Amino acid sequence: MMKKCAGIISCLCLLLCFAAAAPAAFAEDGEIDLADKSWDAVIEEFLAGYNVQEGQVTIGYYNTVTGEEHYYDPDRYMVTGSMYKVPLTMVFAEKAAAGEIDLEKDTTGGYRYSELLRGAIVDSNNDYAGTLWSALGSYHEYRRVIAPYMGEDPDNVDAKYYENNFFTARQMLCCLKKLYEGSDVYQPVIDLMKEAEQDEYFCRHEDRYEVAHKYGYLVDGYILHLNDCGIIYTDDPYLLVCFTTGVEKPYGVVSNLCTLMSDYTQFHREERVQAEAEAEAERLRQEAERLRQEAEAAGVDPEAGTAAVTGTEMPAGTEPGREAGEPEEHQGRRAAVILILFALCAGLTVFAEVRSGSFDWKRLLLAVGCILAGLCFWLLFLSPAGG
Repeated sequence: MMKKCAGIISCLCLLLCFAAAAPAAFAEDGEIDLADKSWDAVIEEFLAGYNVQEGQVTIGYYNTVTGEEHYYDPDRYMVTGSMYKVPLTMVFAEKAAAGEIDLEKDTTGGYRYSELLRGAIVDSNNDYAGTLWSALGSYHEYRRVIAPYMGEDPDNVDAKYYENNFFTARQMLCCLKKLYEGSDVYQPVIDLMKEAEQDEYFCRHEDRYEVAHKYGYLVDGYILHLNDCGIIYTDDPYLLVCFTTGVEKPYGVVSNLCTLMSDYTQFHREERVQAEAEAEAERLRQEAERLRQEAEAAGVDPEAGTAAVTGTEMPAGTEPGREAGEPEEHQGRRAAVILILFALCAGLTVFAEVRSGSFDWKRLLLAVGCILAGLCFWLLFLSPAGG
């Protein structure tokens, strides 16, 4: 019991050594301290650094491990750009998984489906994307087909949904959830997203973690609509959506938002892991205290060494040095037999010397000395009563 108690105390000490540092994330006007700040506070401070005005940015965030979910202006319809190609290609990945089409063999519009998916996601080719949605019928029908991917009922969705290429941050995040959670079906799309623009948008500064994303942009007169959405594979993978319209520094907002959210996710993961470690340390401390009290109640001296070293409780009536279950009289008989054998060996040695006619006291003493040395060695090192 005492060895178990000592082990628990050792684990307790190791767990208490754990500590997490609070990182600071980059923003336009400096660093943002993430400690003791809510997601909303972090985002407000970040956007203020870019002088973002109302209606210029919408954001969605989802931690796939903890379920933490946040939005900034989530239900405002924004110009989507090429991000619409994510749900579009998901439709055909789902058809392939169901056996309705073969991405490598079947064609539409003169192209293999695999070529069209790659062209739409990696190259952001609008013609290839057009070929895909045309295979579903009309543009309106394509929007109906993907409505459930966006968390919408195609018959009851806001009319703005069908007006043009518009999505909200909430809708786009819903699509990413379906993509991530159905990775067994949508893996072809995710793999292509991992190839797309790995040096721009979310990936411009974030090179610490793998990113599967699809950007989108549209220049409308003097206004730039710049967006990105994707899966960022931090230790707790998270989903991120960002729409911008008319922002002074859109590339800075999109790219640094991803870095900020990666830092935010890692920071709170470390906080969570530390809290779990502290909770486990407290549990072990309580367990160690319980074992100590049980040991005291059983009359076991915590300082006595044998049980603590071996980690086993000695059977009642057993003394240190004696094999468990061996009666004391048996040990005495064994010792007597061994002494008799040594005495017999000594007698035989003397007898042999006398019979040889060349009795030599020196040789006799040497033989007896060797026998006694062997006896001492056995008593000290080999017998159960010894070390």
